[in-house]
Amino acid sequence: MDFSTNSDHEAIRKGVADVVRRFGDDYWLQRDEDGHFPTEFHRAMADGGWLGLTMPEEYGDLNRSRIDVQRIAKMGRKAVDSNAIFIDDLFHPSAERWMQLEAAQLIVSKAAWLYDHRQACGAEANAGKFLGARAGFDACLQAVMTFGGFGYAKEYHVERLLREVTVTRIAPITEQLILCFIAEKVLDQPKSY
Repeated sequence: MDFSTNSDHEAIRKGVADVVRRFGDDYWLQRDEDGHFPTEFHRAMADGGWLGLTMPEEYGDLNRSRIDVQRIAKMGRKAVDSNAIFIDDLFHPSAERWMQLEAAQLIVSKAAWLYDHRQACGAEANAGKFLGARAGFDACLQAVMTFGGFGYAKEYHVERLLREVTVTRIAPITEQLILCFIAEKVLDQPKSY
């Protein structure tokens, strides 16, 4: 495998770095303190063309290398390109993945709060790991399914993401052991292993 970079990689790295530099430590510390979603950062990344859907021209890109998700959303329920991809087919799964990730984030935040206040947090930490790993896996699987056969093509990178996110379901602790822990410690069920 060749892991060397080319001029395209360097241009992407520079473009993303230029956006990221505008949001220093003070911005991220403020987001940590106020708990607000970093909307300005996400908007800047989208405006820079770094967030969105990548679709080759030969599959309906209309000479654009990226499709801004908000532009698609404004189309409502109209078909997108000649392949008749409907908004619900794209955004309902995305909305479900968002809800899963938010739920995982909330339980992880609760676990962190409990830990900071020297309270038991094993159930919450395990639940956060379980939900976060499952949400990440489901999001990557949905991306592969959205691309269809191209989901396995290395050019789209979602196949790599699916491979890598699978590790979060099995390491450092498996989902099955987390379920055993929750059943025993939270639900007061007999030890099953």
